[in-house]
Amino acid sequence: FRDMIVTENLSGNNGGGIGINGGHVSFHNTIVSYNQASNDGGGIWIESLNNRIEATGQKGLVIEFNIAGSSAGGLRYGQGLYGSSVTYGFSNVHVKDNLSEYGSGGLQLDLWGSNSDFSLENSYITGNKSKNGSSGGITVNSGGAEILFSNVVIGLNKCNDVGGLRIENTDLVLINSTIYKNLPYSNVAGSNTAVWMQDAAELHMWNSMIGGQQLLSASTGHNIEVASWGTADYTIEFVSSLLEGGLSTIDDPNNDITYVANFASPQS
Repeated sequence: FRDMIVTENLSGNNGGGIGINGGHVSFHNTIVSYNQASNDGGGIWIESLNNRIEATGQKGLVIEFNIAGSSAGGLRYGQGLYGSSVTYGFSNVHVKDNLSEYGSGGLQLDLWGSNSDFSLENSYITGNKSKNGSSGGITVNSGGAEILFSNVVIGLNKCNDVGGLRIENTDLVLINSTIYKNLPYSNVAGSNTAVWMQDAAELHMWNSMIGGQQLLSASTGHNIEVASWGTADYTIEFVSSLLEGGLSTIDDPNNDITYVANFASPQS
């Protein structure tokens, strides 16, 4: 896709603008906008690529103003990470102002296996909304694999459950990244969470920050929250990072979080 605009398309299933299953794909100055899918991937739906997506050009890949009747208003990406030397992921992608009825408003990553690498780099996930879903910005489930987000901004997304980032069974490393001001869809301050962790997820923050939640009290809304069910253990690491409001903005109802040895108390 080179110097293209994919717009005003409708799918009765997945991938309102573009649907890809297998093969190779590249984007150069491509805009995917105002498309609609009845199910997942209002803008783009991708399954099992054979290459990493390095969007090129000044615009790279822009996915905006798309609607999904189920999950991933902007982009739904499914990929097996096993048995391959390929490094998967995206670079130079802007997923913004998309809407989903359920699931994730912006980007949903459904990954499985752990023998290859996946990263999201130099990208913005902003202004997306999920009306009745689980995250406004990004949901990622990697089946326990380590995932890298580098130079990523997740901001101004909205969902009544998790505004910014939902991590399920994933070891996520944030480098030079910002998660800020991801608010409830209903605009009721203090009623949602910026980052949610479940199924023994790990969060490693290196020179990154989380904040801007407009929290009302310790009992409603948090910068980081872990699931209260089950017996899973969680790990959070801060290296030269900022957690606005400090540790009091982390909700750990069962004391399941382990802070690693090089943990330094985040600044408030």
